[in-house]
Amino acid sequence: MIFIGLLTHDQKQAGYFVSQDEDSIYLFHGRNSEAKCIAVFDYEFATVKEIRDTAQEHFSGIER
Repeated sequence: MIFIGLLTHDQKQAGYFVSQDEDSIYLFHGRNSEAKCIAVFDYEFATVKEIRDTAQEHFSGIER
C-alpha cells in the first residue's frame, strides 16, 4: 500500500502518521520518540476512510 492520501494534510500537520508491516497498518500520533500508536488496521481490509475517520475521532478527543 502506498501511504499517499491515507491521511489528510491537516491530520499530518497535527502529528498523525502511518506505518505498516506485512499484515497491519499502524496509525500513530506524536513526534519523534513521543509518538504513540493509536490504532492498528488489518492490511487487507483497511480503507482510507476508516483510517482518516479514526484519526479525526482521536483528534476530536484531544481538542476537548
